[in-house]
Amino acid sequence: MELQTKEQISRVLQCSPVVRCASQYVGMKRRRLFWGNFPPQSIAESYSDGIDLQYFLKPYREATIHHLPTITTNSHSQRSGKQQCLPVTEEGIPSHLYITEQEELFGFPPHYTDGPNLSVTDRRKLLGKSWCVPVL
Repeated sequence: MELQTKEQISRVLQCSPVVRCASQYVGMKRRRLFWGNFPPQSIAESYSDGIDLQYFLKPYREATIHHLPTITTNSHSQRSGKQQCLPVTEEGIPSHLYITEQEELFGFPPHYTDGPNLSVTDRRKLLGKSWCVPVL
């Protein structure tokens, strides 16, 4: 967020934002600003690792990393590291997250975004624009 926008919101709401990162609650990083009556948090707490990505995967799939980078509407946002590796392997083959795994990672029940005429790409885009429910 641009500094000017952040300052304007803070001025209107008459409070400073608190940074929360989804990595405290789920297996991905997603730092966001929240304005309201949130208790302050130390820097150490804001970067602590919570639940590992493996927790959200099907039993026959294996996470290659502990936490995903911030998932956005871009399909490449699931890739991590300099080599842009996929975050999961299935029978040794690199793989993206299943859409149901991604829904659970965001705190939604499986098939939550499964609506009429929505492709998997559209469903991923919806999640990329959503809030991470466990953070809220």
